[in-house]
Amino acid sequence: MPSDAAPEPLRWRRFGVTDRDASRAVRELWAGLGESRFVRSSVEVSANVSTNRVFLLTLSDDTHVFAKVSSYGSAFLFREDHDRVHRLIQGLQGTRYQRFLAAPLSRTDGLGHRRVHTFYDGNVWGVIYEEVERRGALPKILGDSDIECLARELAAFHQTCASTTLRDSIPRTSTSISSDIVHLLDLVSDRAASRTLQLETTALDTVRRHAHRFLDSLDDLGYADMTRVPVFVDWNLGNFSVNRLPDESFELFSRWDYDWFRTDTVLLDFYFLSRVSSQTGDRTRFSYGVHTLGEPRFQRFLAAYHEVSPLTEADVEMIVETYRFFILHYVISVGDHFFRHDLWDEFRQEAVSVGLPSIDAFDRRPLLRVVR
Repeated sequence: MPSDAAPEPLRWRRFGVTDRDASRAVRELWAGLGESRFVRSSVEVSANVSTNRVFLLTLSDDTHVFAKVSSYGSAFLFREDHDRVHRLIQGLQGTRYQRFLAAPLSRTDGLGHRRVHTFYDGNVWGVIYEEVERRGALPKILGDSDIECLARELAAFHQTCASTTLRDSIPRTSTSISSDIVHLLDLVSDRAASRTLQLETTALDTVRRHAHRFLDSLDDLGYADMTRVPVFVDWNLGNFSVNRLPDESFELFSRWDYDWFRTDTVLLDFYFLSRVSSQTGDRTRFSYGVHTLGEPRFQRFLAAYHEVSPLTEADVEMIVETYRFFILHYVISVGDHFFRHDLWDEFRQEAVSVGLPSIDAFDRRPLLRVVR
């Protein structure tokens, strides 16, 4: 029966940024830029999947910017990531990607250096991005030609990011996939682990075993010597647009979401690319499974990528290991801060009962044949 009572707030809001903190952070973010323009209106456009909150700001000159406010992780790592994005955008000038990425707004500091402008009050933090032009979106389920074109486009973008000049201009970040899993092992070993991670003892044993296996695999695959470049991890179709060409191929045109930005091996991007290429495609209701790496459609993607930017058998093994990393880190270790809490409950249980056990049974041979 309908009720006139106000709806109960979304549960995950208790784990994210409150309305009051978000409103204040957006005001102070803009004020800190020292702009003559003012904010005419602010509308929340959050995806309501993560605990981040995003606002579209209409300015007094009728242009727009986006403000992102967060309490997930570390304000200092947040600032570090956006510094790396800023440096990447500078390094991409003069290439076909010079306008691909939405730039975080910057200001000149007291020493005359141009730096990304961020806000931090000890509780929440944020950044403002320019608005980038958007072109066409890829269909939710890609055809064969689109899969191959996306693979070639990502290979070319990765090659540009890995160029010596650009790579050398971007310092490594404070964390890496290995340090993140070492941290998870510390969490699992703590006597409060069951309460912190909300997992039973047998589930914690599963997590501990897979964390050890991941770190051993990094040693076996030579991770320490792999090239570290800026990667964006989450390539869901809602994060980027493409420019269709007369022959029905396309070029990457713009990207505006950096929630899972890292400076690490490009192989971190491949799990989400397997999801985008999959037979179920990009969906609103989703789960995280290794099966998308085993689909013939991803083999097609991998073959087209390999033609532009050759991969090794160790790279293929690493792609599977990055799925293990995704489950261990983004779902189990930090999922309580990142995902809506109802989604974290679901993903965490699924990760331990299905996701992690499926990795060692995964047949890598079809993928390995692609690169031989």
